[in-house]
Amino acid sequence: MRCAAPNEHLSFVAVKETPATYEIKKEVIDETTPTLSTKGKKIRKERLELLKEKINKKLQERRLQRTVSPIPAPRYDQVFFDGQKWLDELAGPPIESSKGELSISDSVWKSEARCDPDVP
Repeated sequence: MRCAAPNEHLSFVAVKETPATYEIKKEVIDETTPTLSTKGKKIRKERLELLKEKINKKLQERRLQRTVSPIPAPRYDQVFFDGQKWLDELAGPPIESSKGELSISDSVWKSEARCDPDVP
């Protein structure tokens, strides 16, 4: 998308996984996953329950600690309006409006700055 120019064709074709590649990946995962004994499964289940309890306890403590004071409503008093006037004076005279036409070179669409993956 970053390298596309106006009026160019964009391809939105999605690559789908074929059932054959899915089966291969499934077999690889099954071979590398160790099987646990009944005792190992029970221990793992108990540890998961303890971990869930600890996480829930910490979340509850954080909820109790998070007391946010309400944000006071802004004051639009004379001090505010004087400050706003002073800032407007610092900015200088207002910018004059103008009309015109801006032309951009077509080389911009294919420039390195738009297509370089290292450029954010």
